[in-house]
Amino acid sequence: MRIEVLVPSREREQSLQAVLVSLHALSSGANEIRYTVLCDDDDTATKAAAMSLRGLDVHVKSAPRSIVHKRENEVIEASDADAFMPWADDLFCLTDRWDVLIQQVLKQTPAFSWQEVQDPKNHTAIV
Repeated sequence: MRIEVLVPSREREQSLQAVLVSLHALSSGANEIRYTVLCDDDDTATKAAAMSLRGLDVHVKSAPRSIVHKRENEVIEASDADAFMPWADDLFCLTDRWDVLIQQVLKQTPAFSWQEVQDPKNHTAIV
């Protein structure tokens, strides 16, 4: 399965890198995962931080500052991924083999959401 993780970020380079590395470390390796970082044209530090990660399929889409959801939709429309997971540059996944879980759940339902451990009513990321 091809999964695209969309991560908007601005001026949070270390947090962005930590989030992407942790997602990669907790993935199973069984799926093709692309991490697409959405940043503003003038945010060169975020671009450089994202592109410096080795061993991850990271793509950077920069554009003039605009509404994040609009940019996410543009990436989704142009992508060939089977599943899309909007994420955040300060959100850490705690689920080992999270990509396999996405694959299994999407066989049963067309969409679902991750919930925060400390606040189960908070549906953080919709897949």
